[in-house]
Amino acid sequence: MDYIQHTLQSINTQSQKLLNDSLIILVINNSTNEQLGIIQNNYDTHKLIEKNKYNFEISVLDYYSKDNALEEKYSGVGTARKIGMDFALKYANKDSLLFSLDADTIVSNNYL
Repeated sequence: MDYIQHTLQSINTQSQKLLNDSLIILVINNSTNEQLGIIQNNYDTHKLIEKNKYNFEISVLDYYSKDNALEEKYSGVGTARKIGMDFALKYANKDSLLFSLDADTIVSNNYL
């Protein structure tokens, strides 16, 4: 849970002008037969993110709760990235830049 907070905070330090034109998409996922502790951690992470204020627009995609969890063979990082990118394409235009980060990535202040 702490990792994603650090990642989002590092994004939050980017140029406000660039952040105004950015959409951060966060996919929280696990498999349908995941351990209860991991599911609870995902739930807690989602709630914590909703409470925080960021300098950018963020959409959290729930692929962890009982009705939205993924089948085990599709629950990995590759599927999570595909879900996020498919969602992003709905908002993209020909000049859009799409980036994919892991939950434990810290970006430099001039990343964007």
